[in-house]
Amino acid sequence: MQQRVNADYTEIRAPFDGVVLVKNANVGDIITPFSSAAGTQGAVVTMADMSTLEVEADVSESNLAKAAIGKPVESRSTRCPTRVFAARWSASCRRSTAPRRP
Repeated sequence: MQQRVNADYTEIRAPFDGVVLVKNANVGDIITPFSSAAGTQGAVVTMADMSTLEVEADVSESNLAKAAIGKPVESRSTRCPTRVFAARWSASCRRSTAPRRP
């Protein structure tokens, strides 16, 4: 029974399905909740739910007429230039990037 309890303490489960972005701990590190003790790690990994990502993009004024809530869009990343992410336009915040006049 004690061996099973000990084994349960060595297993870490994520609260959601996702992709590990950053590994913050190594084999042998001591892990505690909220990193409350000196010399311990709190966050074992940093994860992202890839099904609910949000992208903030700057759209040129000449292309704003093409933008509409709910319209499908494609997004590409400079880190993965060959991968295309399918998405939908969900919000718009219009702001000017023109320089202020004195």
